[in-house]
Amino acid sequence: MNQHIKVICMMLVIIMLACLATVWAKLVLQDVPPFTFVWLMVLFGIISLTVYAFVIKRERLPIGLGIRCWFYLIATGILYYCVYRYIYMVSLEKIDATTHVYIINFTGLVTMGLSSLLLREFPTTIQVLGAVIALLGLWLYFDQVPVGGELQGILLLLIGVLCLALTNIFIRLLGRISATRLSSTMVAVLTIWIGGLPLLVLGLIIDFPPAVTQLNSWLVIVFNGIVVLAGSMVVWSHALRTLRSYEASILASSGVIFTALFSIPILGDRLETHEIAGIAVMLVGLTLTQIRRSLRR
Repeated sequence: MNQHIKVICMMLVIIMLACLATVWAKLVLQDVPPFTFVWLMVLFGIISLTVYAFVIKRERLPIGLGIRCWFYLIATGILYYCVYRYIYMVSLEKIDATTHVYIINFTGLVTMGLSSLLLREFPTTIQVLGAVIALLGLWLYFDQVPVGGELQGILLLLIGVLCLALTNIFIRLLGRISATRLSSTMVAVLTIWIGGLPLLVLGLIIDFPPAVTQLNSWLVIVFNGIVVLAGSMVVWSHALRTLRSYEASILASSGVIFTALFSIPILGDRLETHEIAGIAVMLVGLTLTQIRRSLRR
């Protein structure tokens, strides 16, 4: 098995594990408040990433970073860990897991739009066509306008998608000015410290001891912290050394399929025909927005 195939297999495994973690989190949120889940998850993510960076990889804290670097690090940490991760859990409590992952997959399209506005990186005609097709998937997926708690969850998650897209922009800007001084691992460690420590302090002040009474709930929280926050970052940064960016993005989009497959036996969910059609169309559109990059290489 060559290195390329090994990395693809590694990516698929971590994506499946992350999807399984999301489905299990949906179960746990029936008994554990979203804030409790988030700050404990971040706690185990901080521990895992810190051990990986300083014990396993033997990284050193960077020195001499400029003001812009620290601004992007702080903005990324606050947006991703304090805002996005909390919104992620609150919205997951309100909508089914498959719809949740389906909406998050549109982060790439929002990032593409923000790149045009903030980075002056304009999409090609094929990429715009892919975006239109992916948005058409929304019309197919939702055969009627969501109402009540589902609508609230979707609108809240759309705010989270915007935050996630902004972190993509900030990380890209950070890479432009600190490519030789700041590794991807150190970016992950610094941002989780910056965004995660305020959550931990707040959690210890207002939510200690945490309202988690079941061992299964603790295991799911730890699993999410290690796999979703720490493991995904490590595997993603490793994969991008071998895979092209469009290949990694397409693999990541497959998460909606794995989430649906896990949700059926674990949560008792089922996919309607219009939802399957919406997912298929969305995946085609996202593939078009990514494959265009390969034509330049």
